[in-house]
Amino acid sequence: MKTKLIRLLCVCLIAVSALQTTGAQTALAPVRWERLNTELLADPLADRTIQLFRQGLKYPVNDWYNKVKGYGSQTGKYLDFKGNTEHYIRPVSHVAFSLAVALRFHVYDETVTGVPVSEAKAIAVRLIQSLAYRHKACIGEEKGWGKQWQSAWWASQAAFAAWLLWDELDDETRFQVCSMTVYEADRFLDYKIPYYKDKAGKVIYKGDSKSEENAWNSDMLVLASLMFPEHPNAPVWHRRAVELQLSAYASPSDIHSGKTVNGICLKDFLNGSNMEENGTVVNHGIVHVDYTVAFMQNAINVLPYVLAGKQAMEVSLFNGDRIYNALNNQQFDGHTMYVRGKNGEATHEIYFPEGNDWGTSKQVNCWLMDVIAHCFGLDKGMKPSAADWMKVREDEMLRMQGRNSNGTYYQGKEDLFPSREEFLLAEIAFGYLFLWADNSRLLQLSNAACRMPSDCADAAVLSPSEEMDIYLCIGQSNMAGRAPVPADMQDDTLENVWLMNGEGGFEPARLPLNAYSNIRKDLSMQQLGPAWTFAQCVAQKGHQVGLVVNARGGSSIQQWEKGQKLYEATVERLKQAFRSGKLKAILWHQGESNCSGPDRIAPEEYEKRLIALMENLRNEAGDAHVPVIIGQLGQWKWAGRNDIKAYNRMLESVPGKLPESACVSSDGLEPAFPGTGDPHFGAEAQLEFGKRYAAALEKIRAHAGR
Repeated sequence: MKTKLIRLLCVCLIAVSALQTTGAQTALAPVRWERLNTELLADPLADRTIQLFRQGLKYPVNDWYNKVKGYGSQTGKYLDFKGNTEHYIRPVSHVAFSLAVALRFHVYDETVTGVPVSEAKAIAVRLIQSLAYRHKACIGEEKGWGKQWQSAWWASQAAFAAWLLWDELDDETRFQVCSMTVYEADRFLDYKIPYYKDKAGKVIYKGDSKSEENAWNSDMLVLASLMFPEHPNAPVWHRRAVELQLSAYASPSDIHSGKTVNGICLKDFLNGSNMEENGTVVNHGIVHVDYTVAFMQNAINVLPYVLAGKQAMEVSLFNGDRIYNALNNQQFDGHTMYVRGKNGEATHEIYFPEGNDWGTSKQVNCWLMDVIAHCFGLDKGMKPSAADWMKVREDEMLRMQGRNSNGTYYQGKEDLFPSREEFLLAEIAFGYLFLWADNSRLLQLSNAACRMPSDCADAAVLSPSEEMDIYLCIGQSNMAGRAPVPADMQDDTLENVWLMNGEGGFEPARLPLNAYSNIRKDLSMQQLGPAWTFAQCVAQKGHQVGLVVNARGGSSIQQWEKGQKLYEATVERLKQAFRSGKLKAILWHQGESNCSGPDRIAPEEYEKRLIALMENLRNEAGDAHVPVIIGQLGQWKWAGRNDIKAYNRMLESVPGKLPESACVSSDGLEPAFPGTGDPHFGAEAQLEFGKRYAAALEKIRAHAGR
């Protein structure tokens, strides 16, 4: 008892000392699981992945743990890995991560593995505990592993596993995970980024691109900055992660490009290149397919952002489209690396232009690249699609797995890599996470210059089982909102209401709702419009509401005709929104510009154009019955317009000519700036107007029996 107390006191003293220096454990940002739906995917595209994953998990919890490694017979809390180098530590980190993903996301099936969930969880926790304890940061510089080539990646896999199973870890293990993570991240504070070639194209590391190395080192830095966003070094970790990702797959032409990625101008930053101009990577002295698709090490940085509820950085996908195009279309002696069949169909065959020293039977590397390409649309315009390549590779992997009763994939010399089974399982785990995040509509990328993750915009978190009800809000300035925002509403968000952002994703709706319009005027002009209380009322029905607000102040209805910029730009955003739900109504407020002046047209002509516009938008949505709600113009005298009453009478008559539409009265609604001749509704008027829009929609639905 006395020995235990002394040991506990020592641990506490060490922890206090370390935390005073780093602030690591106290600053941990746990995953908010209540915001995420982690139930097993029901998407048919994920069925084969789940089958591969479940069958593959038989191996680590049975033969691998008990026979191959002999860990099951070891006593004590911490396992002895028998060594500190790659092939002692790396496979353990892969298995810890794979088990953590399978357990947290309900993939693990004890009827398949024969090992109860409780035992599998105990194995995962023991692996995490032992990896953290035996790191240099905890057990000491001489005895521990770490601070070596690739160790940051092993540590990131262990830390990721710990983050997923944090609630299962004791305080001592949590502290050790923190220490390991901070230690490995701090190695890169003053790191000089390596390049395969310098700016002049001279090879620095013969036959050895630094693509994969830079990418896997970034994995540690991204994870550390998200796990410990308040750590004093987090801003440097995050910046260095962006730099490493940018350099990892930079091509010679990028060195001279003025393109800016997450706040970094390529020509001002890059000191060399790591990828060939044609989208391939040289490693082991050859054009190497495995190191070309090692781009996945960059892409997996998206996933920690997803779990942290943040929009990921665009840099993680930098040049991914060029790489995927090279795999599909780059010719080598008349062959492409991805091999098509006689009729152009996808096959599992891979052409290796200069061979593959690891063996030519490995499917999983290309498979994970296909998953990433599918989730992020890197296969745009390509045939076969990324999903087609995924399916044929999964069929081949299932065939290979079916030869072995213990869940392994390979036989003989099909893959010469020592950790082949453990690495394959980790890649499948990453693939499942991508499919889950895509299915949950959480893969939102931002090109903002973020100093650290806390600066990144929050990502919308939606249940994958729920589609959003999409509402398109368009017109001119009154729809955009010109009413001053009341002080008590400036930081408000609406429950179950999401706003489509500039990257095509959805985030919690905040004012101004026209902020992300791709046709708007200056951001400072965007304030309060009717969409706010409209969405609030509609969301009370229990549905997830997705707002696409795309208005342009001063616009005329002529500018909204099909083929014109405002129409086409809006349709572009609308089609992005269709990935997240269905269009449930169109809200329209416009006409001030057409009452008089250079854009003036007769009310009868306006009516024809308005009906044609709404019919075109319904066609874009593939639904001729999408409700349309039109708002009347302000009824006070403003800006010398003489046709206000005639226009409002015309708007009232539109529902008689356009089925399933309604006109919202502006009776009693006051201007924002009385006595000035300004046409804009005030804040109270806009709040009331939004309620009237919602009531009109409810009447349309009731009449249609919806």
